[in-house]
Amino acid sequence: MVRKLLEEMVVIGKTLGYDNSYLPVSVVDDKINAEMSRATASEDSSHFAASTLLDVRNDKPFELEVILGEVLKMRKKHNCDVTCIEIVYDLLAVVQAGLLVKEKGR
Repeated sequence: MVRKLLEEMVVIGKTLGYDNSYLPVSVVDDKINAEMSRATASEDSSHFAASTLLDVRNDKPFELEVILGEVLKMRKKHNCDVTCIEIVYDLLAVVQAGLLVKEKGR
């Protein structure tokens, strides 16, 4: 799933005019390998967590619109097929709505 999401991001980047010098063919594998190395660099991998995951764990709203909403806006403008990004956005919007309800109740 991560690979497919990154590949869709690359499609959007290419559509926006970023060429192979900025988005080389290896960019998806490079990013996955870098994150896996970072996550396993510590003996205790619980020290590694994305900021969005930390927000969710702490019942805080996260930057859904900044992270994926903007990507979807670009997609609509340039008519790219980014089905996986859309699905993840929709699922995270449900999570976000729940977090906002919790936050309102505090």
